[in-house]
Amino acid sequence: GHSLLATQMLSRIRRRLNVSLPLRTLFEGGTLEELAQAVDQQAQVSDDSEIVPAPRNQALALSYAQQRLWFLDRFEGPNAAYNMSSVVRLRGTLDIAALQQALQRVLERHEALRTTYHLNGEQPCQVINEAPTLDLTPVTVESHALQSVIDRQSAQPFDLQQAPMLRAHLLHLGTDDHVLQLVLHHIATDAWSMGILIQELITGYQAYSSGAVPAFSPLPIQYADYAQWQRSEPQQRQLARAIDYWRRQLDG
Repeated sequence: GHSLLATQMLSRIRRRLNVSLPLRTLFEGGTLEELAQAVDQQAQVSDDSEIVPAPRNQALALSYAQQRLWFLDRFEGPNAAYNMSSVVRLRGTLDIAALQQALQRVLERHEALRTTYHLNGEQPCQVINEAPTLDLTPVTVESHALQSVIDRQSAQPFDLQQAPMLRAHLLHLGTDDHVLQLVLHHIATDAWSMGILIQELITGYQAYSSGAVPAFSPLPIQYADYAQWQRSEPQQRQLARAIDYWRRQLDG
């Protein structure tokens, strides 16, 4: 019942077999045989169902998830309720310049980390910004104060109109002993994505600290492309059918 794993599985089926299955198919069929039958019965995915890069010279709509978080931010005001903090202890000789390069590369690679949210008339839109330079200057912290410093930085709200949606703090505890804290807003990440971010940061650091350049594969689409696909006419028709179904089921 892990929805993220189920979504990954259906995404791989779509890529490998060019067949689009709704999430419920995976849960309704308890065996690989039933899933294979569903794949056989499903029509080939039309071009309308493919997520493709959206033009960046237009107002970019928010995904439903982004719009929920944007609405809550407008309704409640900036707060730290949707901050996500990841803390990594770094022991040994640290190449701060390589770490800075790796973090900057992650920021440049993922548009969602440098996206801001504004009103376009009466509708919210997302604006993808150039990657600002992150300051990774170490700050000396006493061990007994470490947790309070981490908590304080985690509790600092984000301004959704100011990029990036990522803050990095490098805390120096002693010789060859550092803590890297990354704080992100949930509008730009989730628990699964945080794992990807940390892994890419490790890969980048290993490359830059050895004088190489990390060999990341180009990203065919970004989150903004998914948001535009989610708002496309075919997806809106599917959503309308789903809403109509539940209205009938819950009538009265």
